[in-house]
Amino acid sequence: MTLDGVNQTPQIPGSRPLGPVAPALQVVGRSPTAPMTADERAAARKKGNKTGLTGPFPNPDLAKLDWSKVNQAAPNGAFSYKSEPLPDMDGALVGKISGQETNEKIVGTYTRFDQAFSSYLGNPPVANWTTFGKFAAREAGQDIARVETELSAFHGNNVHAMFAATRDLVHRPEIIGRFGMPVLADAAKRSGLEWGDVTAAFAGPLGMATKIPKLIHFVGCVKDNMGALLSGLLHAHVGIYDNFGGAFDTFLKTESEGGDGVAAVKTAVQAGKIADPNGLLVDAMGLYKQGRELQQLAGAVQDPTQKQALLKNREELVKRANLLIGFQEQYGVAQPEAFDQPRFRELVGQLSPKLSMRDATGEHELQKHGNWADFTTRMGLVEVAGATAGPAWKSNADCSNHLFRVQDNKGAFHFYKPNPDASQREGTIIEYFDHASVGKAAAANIAAAPPPLEVLRTAPTAELRVNAKKLT
Repeated sequence: MTLDGVNQTPQIPGSRPLGPVAPALQVVGRSPTAPMTADERAAARKKGNKTGLTGPFPNPDLAKLDWSKVNQAAPNGAFSYKSEPLPDMDGALVGKISGQETNEKIVGTYTRFDQAFSSYLGNPPVANWTTFGKFAAREAGQDIARVETELSAFHGNNVHAMFAATRDLVHRPEIIGRFGMPVLADAAKRSGLEWGDVTAAFAGPLGMATKIPKLIHFVGCVKDNMGALLSGLLHAHVGIYDNFGGAFDTFLKTESEGGDGVAAVKTAVQAGKIADPNGLLVDAMGLYKQGRELQQLAGAVQDPTQKQALLKNREELVKRANLLIGFQEQYGVAQPEAFDQPRFRELVGQLSPKLSMRDATGEHELQKHGNWADFTTRMGLVEVAGATAGPAWKSNADCSNHLFRVQDNKGAFHFYKPNPDASQREGTIIEYFDHASVGKAAAANIAAAPPPLEVLRTAPTAELRVNAKKLT
């Protein structure tokens, strides 16, 4: 794919249809700079380098440290984690579990992971992917809960209830949250209606309205739009959870038992238990582990310059790890499960200039210069020609290189780098991860739990059966 086609996402290996997560495809070959195996790490310790970190380092000062002296004072650092069975959320995709209940369990699981992982990484606080995941999942859950609740009024053959629900939406689009107007505007366009026709028709009894056939089509389009929206949100929401839940639990459990969490995740990938077609999860877990070891080393050294170098490099490792998991989240799951679906993509496109996300530090405006459904737009990336990037790329785990490489399901490699235009990175995932991974933002988000969902209508069907009498 060339730069001219950066908004046309290639098909992604590991794309998941309705049902269980697809088996992992073959992992792209590991680079010499990828996270170390247990044997390699043990050999490195024998040589006096407790972490095996020999470079290249994003912070040049770190390469100048006398590692033999630093490692002599490094503590082992005990870590405790209680593994719990992960709730199976696939029932939400076939209507066996409500989307709201699904979201509550997913947010709860991410919050539990965040608490454990933050303890694992130590102080000063640095955010891990689940720190962001719990807030992003809550935002998705808000949309899911409102759309799902309203859509229940359209089940069955109660035409009066459907028209009553639509009329309420026309007067109060916020009932289904931020997607209210995109859902209605798109339905009007598909029905050949001007927005003024819609508001006029639903201002009084429908028996007096003109253009009844188009209005019937409009109501059907409203239902279809909400269905497409709910389907995309649920598939992405559950798909991300299925992809990452096992990886985080496996890593934390193994590390708490004194084993190599990176090797355990890699073994699970090779066994088809975790989908990681491009090795991004394995690379990220390796960076997290190295970040923990640097934190332990920093706690042991007395020299301020050495301590600062260790902690700065730890920040860079964790930022890269967060971004790799974000890459897998958006490229490997959200894009094929939701954003590549035509109707969902159109609705997101209409909403993109007004999108925002809330975390413990407040509300953050998202990218306004394109369609949030485009992978490169929301990530803040541009694609780089393989002929140029190929020789420069070493490993996705290499913090000294801003290139990322992924392989599509046809075997072709694609290279990405941060968009060189700073204005195009504003409000993107790269920009958010960069500032929220460290400092006060990280500490605030780690300490806080996402707020409860806000649903404006809790039992629409019963309410609308009463309102339906007003239509005739």
